[in-house]
Amino acid sequence: MERPDVQRGIGRAWRLTVELELGETISSAAPLDVNGEFRDVALDPNASYPLVYRTGLRLSHYNFMLTDLAFFQFSHSSPEDVRYAYYPNPYVTDRSAKDPALIDDLRFALEAEELNSEEYLSVLSEVETDVRAPLIRYENAPKAYSELRHPCSHFHIGHNVDNRWAVNRVLSPLAFTMLVLKHYYAPSWDARWTELEGKLQNTLEQRLISEKTGCHPVAPEMFSELEKRSFFFS
Repeated sequence: MERPDVQRGIGRAWRLTVELELGETISSAAPLDVNGEFRDVALDPNASYPLVYRTGLRLSHYNFMLTDLAFFQFSHSSPEDVRYAYYPNPYVTDRSAKDPALIDDLRFALEAEELNSEEYLSVLSEVETDVRAPLIRYENAPKAYSELRHPCSHFHIGHNVDNRWAVNRVLSPLAFTMLVLKHYYAPSWDARWTELEGKLQNTLEQRLISEKTGCHPVAPEMFSELEKRSFFFS
């Protein structure tokens, strides 16, 4: 996948979030370069997930942000080396929180310049966390491939960096975004279900199927016959 393809995919992913009224702001439509500070925190085994999230927020190291302040990152190192990530907001905002309006109040104060970014992040660090959706990362890394040990194409689900869930396709930015939205933003996704000729249909499901079709399979030398006999995402 060439860099322009990834960039176009980022644009398509952002437009979908806007269409679903989930898009908050876009920071960059281009694939992100490595940010050393963010990388060091993200790879630190002692760093909590909220710290990783706040670091990305502080550095604005994301392509676009959703209305719930979750954000997406998309990177491209070479035609076959890509990395996508979804970082959910770990701070409690539902009705079970002691003060469900606190996050919104902080956000409005920031936008009104009553707080600067450092003050905002300082207060945020003291807020109770409730990580309900996991961090989701996707990578295609041919140079790191090792049969049955390190899949070429894989998901990392959650904050543990050592889990790798094999995938036998190279995902596009839009396919990755649609998978996240389907599973973690169900009200917006489910709103597209309609009955047509006595059958329930969802236009987003059809678009996801079409996008999957355009995601080419992993090269045979990067996904062995033995691996095909095990579990993997297809």
